[in-house]
Amino acid sequence: MKHISILSTLTLLLLVYSCAENKDDIQEEMMVNATEKEIDKNLVANSTEEATDIVDNEEVVCEESLLTVFLDDPDLTGTNIRKKPKGEVAVKLILDENNIGFMMDICEEKNGWLRIKGPIIGDMDEIDLPDQSGWIHHSVVSVGTRNYGGQEIPLMDEPNGTNQTGAILRESYGVKIIGLCGEWVKIQHNKNKGWVKAEWLCGNPFTTCS
Repeated sequence: MKHISILSTLTLLLLVYSCAENKDDIQEEMMVNATEKEIDKNLVANSTEEATDIVDNEEVVCEESLLTVFLDDPDLTGTNIRKKPKGEVAVKLILDENNIGFMMDICEEKNGWLRIKGPIIGDMDEIDLPDQSGWIHHSVVSVGTRNYGGQEIPLMDEPNGTNQTGAILRESYGVKIIGLCGEWVKIQHNKNKGWVKAEWLCGNPFTTCS
């Protein structure tokens, strides 16, 4: 009987140990599964964030622009046209009795500088540029708006954008160019900034563009 009791006790101990070991294995497996699920969840979240970043950071491809602007520089000593932004002066425009205004076509914006394409048109003279190209700072040229009938010109957050950032409610003068993207132009007038279609802008300082 004593031997049977000892065997029974040993058997019970083995069963308890086995159950405990199985319990530990189950707990460990549950922890591993939970960790794997957390990793999978993070991978999915990261993938979603990366996809969102790709969409958010997608750059708008801009075709070349061509917009007429006029000289609007209060400095009567002359306005520099440079070979490149902040580069060597190619031509100096001076307002006088022969040329009381200048008009030019711009096709590109780079860090506040506008690239001129083709000759500059004065009242009496046509000024050629080296290689028919030059750069002028955006602060010394302007356009007017063509809402002559009091139309509201919406300002959009981006070219072909859907979010409106403001509006120009009446015909305006002295509007500055701060961006170009194909038929879209980013303008600044007073505190208003946004993108408008180039067809709403007039680069003639003496008459309307209707």
